[in-house]
Amino acid sequence: MDPKTRAGRPPILTAADKDQLVKTVKTGFKTRRMKLIDIRQEAGLGHVSDASAFRALIERGIHAYREEFKPILDSENKAKRLVCTINL
Repeated sequence: MDPKTRAGRPPILTAADKDQLVKTVKTGFKTRRMKLIDIRQEAGLGHVSDASAFRALIERGIHAYREEFKPILDSENKAKRLVCTINL
């Protein structure tokens, strides 16, 4: 037996699969806002579970986050904010 080989099940995602997943996510704004199941289908990795895909993305530095909601300001509210910042 070779001591360098590890016993156990081989990983389900290869490095090329992980690269494809990251490439799919970074394609554009629309793919960054997709659900994980849709991202997997888009990348051609339908055989992989959501947890495996999520772990692979985290491993490559892509984390999930909740987008901060920022209301659109009308001209009246913009003027009020400007006055508040000037008075500080």
